[in-house]
Amino acid sequence: MIKTDKIPFSIILPTFNREKKLEIAINSVIKQTYEHWELIIIDNKSSDKTKDLVNSYKNKKISFYEIENEGVIAKSRNLGIEKSKGEYLCFLDSDDWWHNEKLECISKILNKNYSFIYHNHLINSPNSFIKKRKINSINLSNSIFSSLINFGPSFATSSVTVKKDIFKKIGCFDTDRKYIAWEDFDAWIRLSKITNNFYKIDKSLSIINIDDANFLDDKLKIKNTYLFLDKYLKDHIKIPNWCLYNILVAEYNLSNFKKVKKILNKIIFFELNLKKKINFIRIFFLTFFK
Repeated sequence: MIKTDKIPFSIILPTFNREKKLEIAINSVIKQTYEHWELIIIDNKSSDKTKDLVNSYKNKKISFYEIENEGVIAKSRNLGIEKSKGEYLCFLDSDDWWHNEKLECISKILNKNYSFIYHNHLINSPNSFIKKRKINSINLSNSIFSSLINFGPSFATSSVTVKKDIFKKIGCFDTDRKYIAWEDFDAWIRLSKITNNFYKIDKSLSIINIDDANFLDDKLKIKNTYLFLDKYLKDHIKIPNWCLYNILVAEYNLSNFKKVKKILNKIIFFELNLKKKINFIRIFFLTFFK
């Protein structure tokens, strides 16, 4: 373990009315085998016992702030960044948790001075037929920007560590409401425009919890996906499959089956890569036929 008097890691944890799941998230930080960290919890004026829970820890490495973020989680994360003291920012959502050795694994490569570090994760879906499954994040190519645009957000925010001084150069997270649900991925794309210094740890070090409460309003999800496409893919002829998939899921949830059929036809008949075609359909069935 690296010995240091400095705080390498500032962990930003936004929350709202999740006291039970929040406890699991906090405990996963406290149990880290690497001890040089600070945990900054940003609460969106919860009406449950979130504040009492945090105060019960009596841990000097945990700080607590309140904000009215108006449903924009980027505001909470940016406040956490403003209050942070660490050289690197780690993000943890209040319904996710980490493996005990996560920070220690990352600490071993800090001397490489990477701007952006990410890793694989496990999906925990208590309401799904497949309760847990591993998600392998993509291996980004030399052109990070192109990889992100073409393959989409394959790594979760709770699996990301970013160097703070570099992140501040892009203005941190965009707090514009029109990018709700994309504010994290939008930040990674903007970051990729100023640095290619990304690194993947090929281990699953976080667990991402998925349940019905996680999902954004489907109409808003469709609207925001098209806004995202307009911002970054205005000149692209073909919409990436990952964007089509997000729209497909939302349309299915809204029972717009004609639109679902249209999107599936576009994939089945116009996607030339057989492997991609099969994988898309496989993911679709895993999502809906639980």
